[in-house]
Amino acid sequence: MDPPEPVNLNRAILFCNFFNFFFTASKACLFPFFSLYLRLLGLTATQTGVIISLKTLVAFIFAPLWTKCAVQCRKRRFVFTFSIFIMAVTYLSLTLVSNQNHAALSHCVPAHKQIPNNQSKFTSTDEIIDILNHNKSVVSLLPTPPQVDKTLNTSEGQVNNVSSVSPSSVHTSPGSPTEMPADDLEDKKIEISKDILIFLGLEKEEVQKMTRQDIYEVFKEMMSTEDMRGLVENRLDAETVKFVWKVIRENANIEKASKSSASKVRRKRDINITSLLASLKTSLHDLRQRVKNRGHDYTFAVVIVILLIGELFACPVEKLADDFWFDYLEKIDELEKYGKHRIWCSMAYMTFPVIVTLIVSNTDCLFGMDIPPFMLHFYLFGSLLGLTFLLGFFYPISADAKAKYKSKLRRGLGTTCCKCVGLLYVLTLLLVGMIYAAYYNFLFWMIQDLNGSESVMGLCITISTVVEIPMLFFSKEIIQRLGHGGVASLSLLMLSGRTLYYSFLWTPWAVLPAEMLHALTHTALWYAVFNNPTFNINPVADRSIRSILSSIYFGIGFASGSIASGLIYDTYGSAVLYRVCSLISAIWCPIFFILQKCCQPPMESEIKYTRLLQSEDLSDDEVPDDWLEKALKDR
Repeated sequence: MDPPEPVNLNRAILFCNFFNFFFTASKACLFPFFSLYLRLLGLTATQTGVIISLKTLVAFIFAPLWTKCAVQCRKRRFVFTFSIFIMAVTYLSLTLVSNQNHAALSHCVPAHKQIPNNQSKFTSTDEIIDILNHNKSVVSLLPTPPQVDKTLNTSEGQVNNVSSVSPSSVHTSPGSPTEMPADDLEDKKIEISKDILIFLGLEKEEVQKMTRQDIYEVFKEMMSTEDMRGLVENRLDAETVKFVWKVIRENANIEKASKSSASKVRRKRDINITSLLASLKTSLHDLRQRVKNRGHDYTFAVVIVILLIGELFACPVEKLADDFWFDYLEKIDELEKYGKHRIWCSMAYMTFPVIVTLIVSNTDCLFGMDIPPFMLHFYLFGSLLGLTFLLGFFYPISADAKAKYKSKLRRGLGTTCCKCVGLLYVLTLLLVGMIYAAYYNFLFWMIQDLNGSESVMGLCITISTVVEIPMLFFSKEIIQRLGHGGVASLSLLMLSGRTLYYSFLWTPWAVLPAEMLHALTHTALWYAVFNNPTFNINPVADRSIRSILSSIYFGIGFASGSIASGLIYDTYGSAVLYRVCSLISAIWCPIFFILQKCCQPPMESEIKYTRLLQSEDLSDDEVPDDWLEKALKDR
């Protein structure tokens, strides 16, 4: 026999704990806030739900496949570290997507770029400015701009508060004012003015019927309000804007000379001018929405491609780390230490979210540059994941080339899906996973709608993590009093109340008391499920069953809930979304309680030693692993 491999258990535990701490910290800095970033990019709730759902499904499908390939090909550490590296590259590359829609993130304005108070600032049109300047494909949406003769724009000086936003597209035409009669010059100005109005979106038939006075009224009204002026100036180049202001000034002088006679005519035209202005404003906003949608569709496609390709290679990190640690402890017969590393994960979730959100909430610009403070989530994520990548080279991995135990997937599926109690818990976890997706993805959207800062969001994560600690000590006593089904039913009832409370939030800080129910709605539920006698067979089979149940909750349930909650949020709003979640949980609670009573398996008779001897007649597939340990445990 080969001599046993020397083992330094304390060193292995130290590296395992550090790895899980930094890896969880990196996720805690970004993943809970990732849906906020998608919203900042201008994506809708439906698009956000689809992106997160596809990301979840890719991990659900490919994480087990990568794990099996790593074991079979004896490239476990390579696959492990490569996945960490790809995860960092994937999410950091998403920061470049903001260049396609930078205005959605450009609330950060450094001091040296701030606009003086005496200048116009068209904040309502920042987005269309950026898209028109950066996304050249949008040009196909615009009609051909009118041709304006620069000689018609000569004036005493440029009018204040007029800013050009795009390169000049004016085509100089031959001729000068001195070469044409005054009547012809006036007719040309009217013709160009009509072309401008048609270019801005008015109906051609209506514009052709307009007189010079009508054109002046429209020009004057559309340049009188900041919002309309901003939309118009974003569509026209500097030369054309100056021409519009010239028409307004010239007609203003004429209006002063004949104010009394013009007033009667203007009263007759009030209704017509009002309708034309309404049509103009509608057409400009329609164009803005079309450009906005074109840019958002492009962003949506880019984000999906990056995430799906990246997640395809990055998804097995957590499963590989967990499998490596279990195999390592099993080989040296120290399985009682398995699971203790999760306390380090909880510590990371307690500290890092609140730290990063406090910094973001109190920062205007990162490093004094035009960098939105939200990017700090990505930068901290990348830094912590870099430390995790280095620790991955020292992570304890068993020297065995292949897993000792064959797959327990068939036995796990038989326990969870082919038994009445197992199927009931699977359906429960599926529904709760869908509800979990609703508030995990869109609760922070609701806080943002209430003008809440990111510090509130960070406190939500910290509180929900802290309250899990007492539950770890009292869960066993609660289960002894209420039973596994009773605790699960209580969790469903509390979940119904929690989501119903979300639908009536009146201020961002009011969300914090609801997060204290996380211990009952999440931790207690999982404790009741994992400690149910139906799912306790032996250590190896138990891990297989737990993986299946976790996949139902965080995989299928979370993916389907992300899409459904996104659709409901866009269609009916956040209040209706959480009331629907509350209703589903409230309806399923009594149904689950009754069914679990009916499906309760009969108490097994006491195991006799003679039954252990009968196991010799069983085939290899029927003999449970560690049968003596199980028999003594059940006894």
